Amino acid sequence: VLPQWGPFQLSAEAFWGHAGGFNGGGGQTVVVDSGGRAHAIESWGGFIQVSYRPNERVRCNLIFGIDDPRDRVSGVDVEIQRNRTGLANCFWRLLPPLDLAIEVQGVRTDWNRGSFGADDVRVTQAVYLNF
Repeated sequence: VLPQWGPFQLSAEAFWGHAGGFNGGGGQTVVVDSGGRAHAIESWGGFIQVSYRPNERVRCNLIFGIDDPRDRVSGVDVEIQRNRTGLANCFWRLLPPLDLAIEVQGVRTDWNRGSFGADDVRVTQAVYLNF
């Protein structure tokens, strides 16, 4: 977590991993080939986040992240070259144990075979009950 300026806060995280599954939900370090066998890979990446909290009931975030697997495993049908994501979300504390949330996320995955890639846009609404 980096400095805070009034209701704004800047956060950043970088990672490097090898054969750990997923690093904090951010980085892939294992792939599964077409035969169902897991292969350890090395991956690096990170994210940067700007949070805005105008009061105790509302929190909004803008986040950009990247995950770049470094190893290429033979027998894997789709070799991921890089994943990038950008998202915006807002949380609103309706009552002390109840939060409402909405998130819009854009994901871009590039594969090693040529310049082919995939884009995905997700909109998520959630209700959190905090105990």
